[in-house]
Amino acid sequence: MSNTRRPTPRDPRVAAAAFEALESRICRSATYSVNDFDHNGTLDLRVRGSSSKEHVVITENPDAGTTTLWLDQNTNNIQDSKDVIKNFAGGSFGTIDVDLASGDDSFEYTATSAYDDQNRSLLFDMGSGNDKMKVFAAGDDGGVFNSHLNCDFDLDTGNDTADIRFGAVDHSKFDLNIDGNSGDDSIHLEMTGDITGSSSSIAVELGSGKNKLELLSPGAVNEGSNYFVTIVGGTGVDTVTTALTADIEDARLFITANLQAGNDVFTNTFDLQNFDVRALGVVVFNVNGGDGNDTILVTRNGTFGPADIEENSLLDFELRGGNGNDNVKLDLGGNAENQRGIFLAGKLIVNMDGQGGDDTVSAELSFSIDPASYGDLTMTMKGGDGKDKMNFKLLDFFPPEDSGDDDEEEEPDPDEIPDPPDPIGFTYGPAGYVLIDGQVGTDSCKLEGQLLTNVRVRNCESLVVVPYVDDSQVV
Repeated sequence: MSNTRRPTPRDPRVAAAAFEALESRICRSATYSVNDFDHNGTLDLRVRGSSSKEHVVITENPDAGTTTLWLDQNTNNIQDSKDVIKNFAGGSFGTIDVDLASGDDSFEYTATSAYDDQNRSLLFDMGSGNDKMKVFAAGDDGGVFNSHLNCDFDLDTGNDTADIRFGAVDHSKFDLNIDGNSGDDSIHLEMTGDITGSSSSIAVELGSGKNKLELLSPGAVNEGSNYFVTIVGGTGVDTVTTALTADIEDARLFITANLQAGNDVFTNTFDLQNFDVRALGVVVFNVNGGDGNDTILVTRNGTFGPADIEENSLLDFELRGGNGNDNVKLDLGGNAENQRGIFLAGKLIVNMDGQGGDDTVSAELSFSIDPASYGDLTMTMKGGDGKDKMNFKLLDFFPPEDSGDDDEEEEPDPDEIPDPPDPIGFTYGPAGYVLIDGQVGTDSCKLEGQLLTNVRVRNCESLVVVPYVDDSQVV
């Protein structure tokens, strides 16, 4: 028997495109090449810029296997005789690799259909200069299905802007790396669809400069998905905004932000009307402000709840200010009338630490009235070194008590399933109480609300307690 191995069949488009595979189309400023650059049997598209100001547009239909490349030679955003327009058919490129080098460039990429049963890479490097990047792979017909999509976007040096949008990720692997590099950058990122049965990883390095990052993720995360977001700040002033508005069920969502040096701002907004952590869901926020006078805010932004934290689920906040005079705040509060806050049947962990500096550490929590929460709250607030202000408000609304009326009870329906008895309220973790510790320095603490007997205060030189008053009972 011969040991000779049969060669792996090559993509037939490689041979069909041989007349241009090694040829580089030279334009006034940019060039493009088509070849199997990574030698995996699939054609790749490579675009290279120069020191000129360039406008490059790539539009592809992954489902149809067609791609259009437009090199806007006079950067007027109008197709004319000076431009280079190239249409490719016969299948999607395995890798689209764009490096625009220096100059104040503009780059646009659009996918008009979904990536379905594909293994793709998008590598976009804007080069030095004040550049603009637009990536749109969302919409009703967009998304990543049964595929692996690897994206690596480098804004490089300069004051850059990026608008990046992707759709649903369904039984796929999705990796997105964004490097702001140096300069004052503004990045808008949206994941517009659900993440279902998938692994989704987003890593953003903001780099040096005064940067802004906005991440919107309105879709649900479910069916065993892992959704990991990692954000690393730089030496400048960074403003990071994230927003979650849907359910997490039988899935894991981890948002990790290390803002490093600078007077940074991190804000996460929950839509309590739509956000829930369902059974087997795990949501973890791990935010560190680093050096500087930072603001870390996790808020409901006035939305109405309650958001459900179901049995066998976890919502975990690890919020640390770092060195500097920081403001660290968690707001999931409300009142009995509008039930803003959460219904806690699972586990809620809160660890807040101002760390070094004169910090303000505040938390406001409320729990639903009907039904009453009965899960587990494990919570610690620390001031760290410095002259700190600690503020804590807790409202736990139980079902109304029996009015005591002697109305005759109706005969029970033998076919009706009886309601479960009302729970008796949530527990307070292994310690059995909420701990507020001013730690080192001259600290002040203010407590408001109900169940304050379940709060322990340590190392606070000034303590103010404001009991809850039910306005409806005031005559």
